[in-house]
Amino acid sequence: MNIFNSKKLYFIVLFIVTCSINLKAQDVDKVLFIKSVPVIMKSQGSYTFKVGYVATGNRDISVELSGGPNKYWAGTTISVNKGQGIKEIQFAPNKSPGFGAGYRLVLSIKPKGGDWRTTIAARVINNLEFVKKDIPFVDDASFSLATPTVVESADVQKFNIDYSVSKPQFIQVSIWDESKWIATSQKITVEPGKGTKKVEVPLAPLKEGDKYKFLLTFGDQEAFDKKTYAQKEISGVKVIKAVKKLTIKEVNEKSIQISLNKASKILTLPGNTTYDFIRIIAMNGQTLIEVAKSNSIDLTGLPQGAYFAITSTDDYYKFVKF
Repeated sequence: MNIFNSKKLYFIVLFIVTCSINLKAQDVDKVLFIKSVPVIMKSQGSYTFKVGYVATGNRDISVELSGGPNKYWAGTTISVNKGQGIKEIQFAPNKSPGFGAGYRLVLSIKPKGGDWRTTIAARVINNLEFVKKDIPFVDDASFSLATPTVVESADVQKFNIDYSVSKPQFIQVSIWDESKWIATSQKITVEPGKGTKKVEVPLAPLKEGDKYKFLLTFGDQEAFDKKTYAQKEISGVKVIKAVKKLTIKEVNEKSIQISLNKASKILTLPGNTTYDFIRIIAMNGQTLIEVAKSNSIDLTGLPQGAYFAITSTDDYYKFVKF
C-alpha cells in the first residue's frame, strides 16, 4: 500500500519541512508523515511511507507497529544525516498484522543507535485497525501538516485539524507534558465532508520545555462513549518563552544600529556570551532565522537588505546586509 503518490504534495511538504528550520528554533528535531495515515488499513505484506524530517544531528528514523488482538510487533529503521528532507520508508514485516483494532503505529526520530527510551520526537496513531479488504473511504482527521512543534507559551493554543468524514464526527485536542495531562479543548462536531476545523485549547501558560505532546482524539458519539476512538499524537513539542509583541515602529525605536562587515556572513551580537535565542526579523515583522544558545547567527542565504536582531534578553539591534 503506497501512502504517498502526489508530486505536488511532495514539494509542498518539502517546503514546510525546510521552512520549519528558519521559522522556528534550529535545535529541534522533527518528523512527520507526509500524508495522513488512515486509521483503518488493509492487512498486507508491505507498506510504503513517505516521511519528512528535520535532524539536528545524525539520526535514526523508525516505523514501529505494535498491539492489536495478538500483541503484534514489527519495526524498521533508516539512518539520516544532519539536515532536513523527505525519505521513503519500506515497511515489510515478516508477518502481516492480524485483523482487528487496537494497533499502535509510531514514527519516531532518535539519536543514531538509540532506542525507544531516547526518542526525541514522534508521530503516533492509536487504535489503528487492520481489515481483510481495502476500504474505499475511511473517516479520518489529522493535525495540519503545518502544525508547529515549537510554540510560544500562551493562555490559548490554537490548532488546525484537517478532516474527511462521511458522517458526523467529534474531534478534541489535548495537551500533555509527557504523561501529565494539562488541558483539553471542547468536543467539536464536524459534519460530513472535507475541510479544516479550528480548535482552541485554553490553559494556563506552559513552562518552557521540550517534552510536551499534542493529542487529537476523534470518532462518533458511540466511540467516545465506549472509548474506542482513534487518536493521533505529536510528541517532542517544545514550548518557549512568549515573545513580546511590538510594532515594527516600536522595534525600530528600541533598536541599536550595528554594522556588519560586507565580507562577513556571521552576525555576532555584543553583550552576553550566549543568548537563549536570537531572531532575525524582516521589516514586515516576519521571523526569518532563529538560533538558540549562541551570541552569533549565520546570515548565509539572507538577501541584501535591512533587518532587526532580537534576543532572549529583550535586546534590539538593527543592521543592513550588503
